[in-house]
Amino acid sequence: MSGGFRDGKLEAACSVALAATVLGLPFEFYFLGRRQSLATSLKLELVVFLALWLALVLARAGRDGARAAGHELATLLPRRLQLALIAFLAVQALAAAFAPELRGNAAKAAVKWCVGAAILVATADLARRAGPRLGTRLMMALALAGSLTAAVGLGDRLGLGFCRRVIELFQPELYYTEDLTRLSSTMEYPTTAASFLTASLLASVALVSQRLEPARRRLRAAAFAGAAVLQGVALALTFSRGAGFAALVALAAVAWLGPKILALPVLRYAAAGVVGSFLVVQGSLLFLAPAEPRLDSASSQRRIARFGHAAIREIVDLEPGREYRETISVLNESSRVWRRDGFGVGYRWSSIAKRERSLVREAAMFREDVPPGQERRLEVRLQTPAEAGEYMLIWFVVHRDPDLEELPWSFAPAILCSIRPAGSLPQPWSARARDYMTAIRTERNELPLDLVPSRWDLWRAALRMFCARPLLGIGPDNFRLLKWKYMDIPKGDDTILANSLYFEFLACSGLVGFLSLGWLLLELGRAVARRSAAALSPAEQQLAWFGVAFLAGFLVHGTVDYFLKFTPTFLLFWITMGMLAAPAQGPGAFDAHRL
Repeated sequence: MSGGFRDGKLEAACSVALAATVLGLPFEFYFLGRRQSLATSLKLELVVFLALWLALVLARAGRDGARAAGHELATLLPRRLQLALIAFLAVQALAAAFAPELRGNAAKAAVKWCVGAAILVATADLARRAGPRLGTRLMMALALAGSLTAAVGLGDRLGLGFCRRVIELFQPELYYTEDLTRLSSTMEYPTTAASFLTASLLASVALVSQRLEPARRRLRAAAFAGAAVLQGVALALTFSRGAGFAALVALAAVAWLGPKILALPVLRYAAAGVVGSFLVVQGSLLFLAPAEPRLDSASSQRRIARFGHAAIREIVDLEPGREYRETISVLNESSRVWRRDGFGVGYRWSSIAKRERSLVREAAMFREDVPPGQERRLEVRLQTPAEAGEYMLIWFVVHRDPDLEELPWSFAPAILCSIRPAGSLPQPWSARARDYMTAIRTERNELPLDLVPSRWDLWRAALRMFCARPLLGIGPDNFRLLKWKYMDIPKGDDTILANSLYFEFLACSGLVGFLSLGWLLLELGRAVARRSAAALSPAEQQLAWFGVAFLAGFLVHGTVDYFLKFTPTFLLFWITMGMLAAPAQGPGAFDAHRL
């Protein structure tokens, strides 16, 4: 009794930790204030969940014996899915081991895939024991997280300062398409937010069909239908065409399955309402929304210099009184030659709080002449102010004659800088800083600041990588770092991925990796199909409905975007697949499930 009671407590704690992880997916807080940091709230939640699950497995082994516990885990997943998962992980490890460059980065990516597999197994183990109740709870957590994300993002679009301060706790960036601001809410990018909102929308629609007592059913259905509409509107405001099309395909896929999955007619009305709201908002904003006001200052004057690399960042965190070395590029768009004996690059600091600006400081001088139309890349030195605070950093082309002076109309758009001591917690931007950021973004929209590769450029680069190393590719996660060697444009942002799940795998792990991914996705699809065929109770039908819709949306959206690099969408994929890979019935169904 005591062992079973302890196991029950651990199992309940695991379920709570997993639900908390799903609820926290769109709210990843970086404790050290740096991207790519291991110290984030979401990664801490994941560690807690996996540690509790491991404790649960060890407790079972102590009670039933290690052999029995091992056999239980070995029979958890369908045999074909086990083989596909092992093959996928082995190929990623081989691709990392034989990567021609950056093997350390590739090895980290291979380890991350192993973590994803552990999440799948742990979630499937919990789902097998808890039954469809766990799936319902996780879908409710996902629907709630999506509703909160949508509400915060929409509140920010309506000008609510509180929502903007909440967003800045997680990410400070603003993204635009043409003259319209893209909704990203608390998530890192608009496309990432769109992928997550698509999943939460599908969970909300699935939950509409809960069969409860009539009064509770109407109230619950109204709540989740309202959440779905809210998420649909927010999804439209991300302006992600790939996510919008994926959502429509997912809804069409489950509608095609027939009355067994669509158990209640209200699902059809909810789906129609979501699709309608999405199309109305998307159409009205794309064709009827007025352009945002533009600056009438420097943006209307022709610039004589175009900056790239570190000089075009929008927001950066720095420490006071430190010297940094940066790489920037500058293109001469004037009609004169910039001589190496007197021209170079400089910068100026402007304090936002005090409204004071520093003198122009020299960062680097040109080592050779820069004729009109030519570009030079420089290693520059940047000295930060000694006093912490909010600043704007502006780069110039400078010359000595004999004093250091800036060339008129040679400045780059300002960079918003938060200067604070190392280890201090990030602070929300002030109202004045946010106003400056709006003006800076408007100015940046009018300037060709850098050469950003198109999706076709990225896909061509991926195919060139594949042709260069067709068997195992260039190594997991190395596309973003090595793509510039296979493109006809200068090096730029190393965070840009292949913009396609399939091209990313072709480039990074070659034909073998692409085929192993296809086999894994095929077996996951078979698991979802088995789940749908075995769904008898309303809760199982809801989970099957969501599983079919989620997988369909993921595969369609994956043709034009890649999300498994980002922690929230990475975790969502493996957790969802773990829920769906578990047996639909209890332990007695294991033998049939293995065939």
